[in-house]
Amino acid sequence: MPQENSRENGEAGRGLRCAVAALGAVLVVGGVVQGSASAEGAPEQTADRNPVLAGFAHEIGINYDEAVIWFELQEEAEQALDRLTKEAEPSFSGLWLDRGQVMVGWTRDADAQTTRVREWFSHPHRVHAAARRHSAAEGERLVARIAADIPDLRRDRAEPSAWYWDAPTDRVVLGLPRASAPAEAALENRYGKGNIRTVDGTDIALTHDAQPCANRFTCTVAGGHPWRAGVEITSGTTACTSGFWVRNASYTGSFFLTAGHCGASGSVWRHAGQTWGPMVSRDIMWALDGAVIRDDTGNMNGSNTVFHGPGNTNVKVNGIYVGTNVPVGTWLCTHGRTTGGPRCGSVINGNLSTTHSSGVAMSNQVYLNLDCAQGGDSGSPAYGLNSQIPTATAYAIIWGSSTPDNACDNVMDTNAIASYIRHFENWFSIRVPTAGVHGY
Repeated sequence: MPQENSRENGEAGRGLRCAVAALGAVLVVGGVVQGSASAEGAPEQTADRNPVLAGFAHEIGINYDEAVIWFELQEEAEQALDRLTKEAEPSFSGLWLDRGQVMVGWTRDADAQTTRVREWFSHPHRVHAAARRHSAAEGERLVARIAADIPDLRRDRAEPSAWYWDAPTDRVVLGLPRASAPAEAALENRYGKGNIRTVDGTDIALTHDAQPCANRFTCTVAGGHPWRAGVEITSGTTACTSGFWVRNASYTGSFFLTAGHCGASGSVWRHAGQTWGPMVSRDIMWALDGAVIRDDTGNMNGSNTVFHGPGNTNVKVNGIYVGTNVPVGTWLCTHGRTTGGPRCGSVINGNLSTTHSSGVAMSNQVYLNLDCAQGGDSGSPAYGLNSQIPTATAYAIIWGSSTPDNACDNVMDTNAIASYIRHFENWFSIRVPTAGVHGY
């Protein structure tokens, strides 16, 4: 696997700072949500119900109408979190989704504070107050302190693999890839037992070893069939997944995204034997692991579509999440070259900090509860299904995950880490076209 440590720029835009290595590409050698049903227990389909939304409702044990409300709440929750974050009310602790309910945390006057927030929602009875001991500002200050302390924690063998403010548990969560009583005690003594929570960090730690995989996913693009994100792309013996289709700022070029560690600038990428184009820009730095590949086929022009599963199911992208702090509990899906899909799960944290094995710190990443992401899935689109199914909102590009034994025999074997689309747009000077609309 080529893993470079140089700044590389191309015709699609600009790159920033230094590059670091990460998981994702595999050598070419030739998903479901927890509790999902088998085929014989699948939900009944009717003509007026979208099968994707019906499947989601069945998997998490709610009815179809509740699933529609869930996605409506999800969109409104994102707007509410952005508004509350900008207000910077000192007592605000956080906002998150919990099985179709919106929880709003405060350190004081929780009920009174939440009353005004309910007015922002179309289903106000689903918005609830939650009393908390720590504010979000306090949590983020502790997160910043931990980041500054990494050299000392490394020396004391107590370095976390990732850390983030977790409003639902009222703590800063620290993942320990090598959990031990001395390390936990050292962290509790340094930061206060009531302020942090240590967890098994093997779910969070990044795995850098490329793994061969036999279940390679391919999809033929021919006969004018619209280009799709979420399919296999290859360069030589390296395989990754195609991300969203993008245009440069002047809309004079056509490109698509993937993970930056998948290849070097100038590497030529193909799909199902067809040459798609060269990687013209890549970067791996604090905010993203990303790359831009030029479309030399014309297959992508005019249609930003995600391959959502078997049977050539296409979901059009009609929106972009322009924020950089998605609410905890937001339900996102992906489709990857190796593990297929759709695989869906909730956001564990929308502002993850983590340290690569190279020692370079990354921050403001999305941490997702997605089962069994493996090598080759890097570059996969992370998207949210909209209440106006079958459409999707582009959120992020997946680049990191961990599967300790690569067996994928447990749906909770691994989680995924992704970089926000907003960072891609800023760093590479590109825009994600939506259905019928260029850019936003």
